[in-house]
Amino acid sequence: MENQNKEWTAVRQPTKITRLLKLGTGVRVELDFIDALSEEEGILIGNTCKGFVKAMSENREVDTYPRRVFRINAGALHQYVYMRDGTTKYLAEVEPGDEITVFSPDGFRTAFVGRVKKEKRPLWRIELENGISATVQEADSVYLEGDGSSSAFVGLTEGGSLSSYPAESCGRHKGEAVAEYIEEM
Repeated sequence: MENQNKEWTAVRQPTKITRLLKLGTGVRVELDFIDALSEEEGILIGNTCKGFVKAMSENREVDTYPRRVFRINAGALHQYVYMRDGTTKYLAEVEPGDEITVFSPDGFRTAFVGRVKKEKRPLWRIELENGISATVQEADSVYLEGDGSSSAFVGLTEGGSLSSYPAESCGRHKGEAVAEYIEEM
């Protein structure tokens, strides 16, 4: 796997789910890439600069939805997504042509976004014991990286485990890491 992003240093950690909170209906973002993604590939998303969880590709067939080898349901539009250049961007700001880092067990690579699709969907907030959180759609096609395998959102429980990727530096301003005090919840 080609490692194009030299800035990535976070390490995957199995982390306990402390809270699942139903938020109601909001805008979620699907990213369609111009390349096929494997079942093990995904992107890093998160509510705050504390860190990320890995949203997996839809390269698996589920009861309600066919396989989409090019798509990742990335969750709520307010979240950060980790970009190719080491910055973050709000999902609301992602555009066709953007380069996003796609992670797999073998490393990471760049993938270009071909289409951004936004729709109103039921959303849930997932909170982890290390303070990392994410907001994702309630759907059986939404998978997140678990401890050694992918976990369907609909199968998650409080006390269960997801992989998290704590950020080295928690401050971000306009997507760039900054050395200042910033508190987010």
